[in-house]
Amino acid sequence: MTIGACARALERNPQLAEWIGEAGHDLIGHGWRWVENSEMSEEEERDDLHRGIATIERLTGERPLGWYVRSFPSTRTRALLVEEGGFLYDSDSCNDELPWFADVGGAPFLVVPYSKVYNDVRYLLNPTYGTPRHFFELLRAGVDYLCEETARGETPKMMTIGIHERWTGQAGRTSALRDFLEYVLGRSDVRLMRRP
Repeated sequence: MTIGACARALERNPQLAEWIGEAGHDLIGHGWRWVENSEMSEEEERDDLHRGIATIERLTGERPLGWYVRSFPSTRTRALLVEEGGFLYDSDSCNDELPWFADVGGAPFLVVPYSKVYNDVRYLLNPTYGTPRHFFELLRAGVDYLCEETARGETPKMMTIGIHERWTGQAGRTSALRDFLEYVLGRSDVRLMRRP
C-alpha cells in the first residue's frame, strides 16, 4: 500500500517509520509538517520539501517517489517537485480517478489523483456515512462497476481508497475496511497495488 505521512510525524513515531520501511510499503511524502503550501513563500515551500525528503529517507531508508501537500498546492508546487528531481508523480490533483500527465516546463509529469470519492473523510463531511456499512457498500459498488466495465472489454481502471487512522482507525469503523479487503481478495479480477 501507499502511506501518506508528514515527515515530522514520522520523527515522532519512529517505530511506524521503521515498520513502513521493513514492510516494503510505499510512502508518499506529505510535507515536512502539515501546513498550507498555498500560503508559503517559494523558499519556505522549497525548504519544507527538502526537509521532508531528507527526513523520510533517513527514517524509512527510502526516498519518497511521490508527493502531495496537506490541502492546496501552491502555483509552483509541481514545478518545485520537477526541479528537485527524483519524483515519479504527485497526487495533489483531485479532479479525476485516472492518472494523467501535466505539462511542467514543456515536459510531461505524472499526476496520480487523490480522489475524495472513495475516502473515509466522508465520516466528517456532509453527506456523511451513517455507518461503516455505508462506506463498505460504496467501495464494493465502485469495484463491481469497474470490474463490469473491464469484463465488457474496456480498459482496466484504478480506484484509490483514502483511509485515515483517525477516522477508519476507530474500532467501530474498521470493519468497513476489513470487509472490503476480504471482498476484493476473494475476487480474481482485482489487484491491490501501491501508487508507483
